[in-house]
Amino acid sequence: MWRDSFARRMVAGLVAVVLVLQGSGCAEWMNYQQPPAEVLTEKSPEQVRVTRVDGKQLEVFSPKIVNDTLVGYRSMSGDPAKQEDQVVRIAVADIKSMEVRQANTGGVVVLVAVAGLLLVGAIVASNQMDMD
Repeated sequence: MWRDSFARRMVAGLVAVVLVLQGSGCAEWMNYQQPPAEVLTEKSPEQVRVTRVDGKQLEVFSPKIVNDTLVGYRSMSGDPAKQEDQVVRIAVADIKSMEVRQANTGGVVVLVAVAGLLLVGAIVASNQMDMD
């Protein structure tokens, strides 16, 4: 019985560590100093984080440039009726910087490596307990 409970705790711990690492290591905000239209054209992001010249930051979903204005939504609502209430418009002249959320390849590699090592450790520990 002790072995089963130990194995369950090891697996639960492994799952917890993987979830924490996944949440923190798979994506990061990359800052771009180019004009917003260039960033949107090059990266085609689904989401951007904008810092205005007054220091206020906000995330904008489905961003696009219309004339001299960044237009998007405050959330990823799938309901067009709700999106209309959440339209964001920011004059390009009011944008100090723009960040794009991108996959962090290094973080993913570390996540997979750590998860693999933890799994191997759990298997070795379980096998050693079975021998006792």
